[in-house]
Amino acid sequence: MRGFRKKLKEEKGFATAVLAIALLPIVFAMVGFAFDFARAGYIRSQLLGSADTALQSTTNMGYIDNGQVRMGRPGDPGYSQREAARLYCANGPHFGECASNTIVSVVGTPLTLAELCQPLGVRRYGLALRATETIPTIFLGIIGQPTITLEIETSASVRPRSC
Repeated sequence: MRGFRKKLKEEKGFATAVLAIALLPIVFAMVGFAFDFARAGYIRSQLLGSADTALQSTTNMGYIDNGQVRMGRPGDPGYSQREAARLYCANGPHFGECASNTIVSVVGTPLTLAELCQPLGVRRYGLALRATETIPTIFLGIIGQPTITLEIETSASVRPRSC
């Protein structure tokens, strides 16, 4: 009886070792995939920060024309959009051509000075940025996923410093 128990214990140890060796590649793959997704999340947060900064710094670059607050420069209404795209592309981790993947558009229509102090939900005027970024993966390429595509969307409204 003692010999049987000893042999059974040895077999359990061998089976555990074989199972651990068999599962080791799966564990490494899961850690690698988690690394790729964590890296994508980190890059996305950097891109969102860059987009927010670009929009907030260019949305309030404007002038007053016929009692309305407009973004841009007199005679060059698209200046704020171009500058926001330039600032976004100048900052952050971009992989490939940034300008072709970035769209900055005007949201709403110009506001009067009195409308600037109304709550944000009433009327809105500002910029919206939408960008698509394709980042290379390190470990997901093993299963045929060489890139991850991130979509960034953010907006900023023209607001006075104080009302």
